[in-house]
Amino acid sequence: MNKTKINANDVLQNTAVQLVELMNTCGSDWVRKWVANFPKNVSGREYNGVNALVLGMNDYKHKVYLTYLQTKKKGGTVISGDKHLIRNKKALLFKCGTTKDEEEVVKSWGFWKVYTVFNIDETTLKTDAPDYYKKVIDGVAGLFTHNKTDLEIADNLTRLMKFLKVDLKISDKCCQPCYRPSTQEIFMPVAEQFQKVKNFGSTLFHEVMHWTKNKERCDRNKKYDTLNVQGRERYALEELVAETGSAMLCAIFGLEKEPSKNHAKYLNGWKERLSGSNNANYLKTMVSQASKGVKYILTNLKDCKDLPKNVIALQTEPSENK
Repeated sequence: MNKTKINANDVLQNTAVQLVELMNTCGSDWVRKWVANFPKNVSGREYNGVNALVLGMNDYKHKVYLTYLQTKKKGGTVISGDKHLIRNKKALLFKCGTTKDEEEVVKSWGFWKVYTVFNIDETTLKTDAPDYYKKVIDGVAGLFTHNKTDLEIADNLTRLMKFLKVDLKISDKCCQPCYRPSTQEIFMPVAEQFQKVKNFGSTLFHEVMHWTKNKERCDRNKKYDTLNVQGRERYALEELVAETGSAMLCAIFGLEKEPSKNHAKYLNGWKERLSGSNNANYLKTMVSQASKGVKYILTNLKDCKDLPKNVIALQTEPSENK
């Protein structure tokens, strides 16, 4: 992260201006930047139904499964005694016979074919067939490889959340990042489920912005009540605030030099659900409430030892008059 001292108010204002400009030129075709880590076979096909439920309960990092014969064919063997039964295609069993009137009939019964599979990390393929193992992990497992520096950034961000006393749950079983207002918990996939660590950071910032909505923090519902924003429009406006705040925090923490187009596309997608006659007021509220949420976060992080010095300086240096 950049150690040059910068001013918070300038960053918030510049980011807001850049976002609005991007919204005018970008569409609303937002792209999700993480993958759901569902159990798969070595061909990349996701398991479904009972199989997905049973295999998804396991704690393996790489949720890729194969049979003993598939393992042996690639030059490996099974090193663990853990077996996982799955059911495959439904098959039919036929039996020929005759009725009392000596008419030929064929009776059929349906049954499930059951197979035993093993997790890829329960095999020796990592050492016996490293090229094949890497190909499967990179192309099928649904996880991305990040360097040590990027993983340290992700770890630093989670420590900042801990300092804020955010109840953060990070798991490779998480398929959809979210903030749960009833319990004030944030659920996040692991960093390896994101294409880039900055995507992990921007998504985490989005959810922590929702966390600031609470009455004990920024009390945004009070503002929404004043504007008489209800139902779907309130939900949409809150999404605008959260994503704008995410872009601001990404700029402050050095994850992005300028807002990405994906921020703007996400904002446009939710802006379309708002009443067109009030768009100007909504955009003004979006920026002001996002700035308020970001300042709340930074104020409560000013004593955090894990915070870079330039970010601490944001709270102590007044904005220059130009």
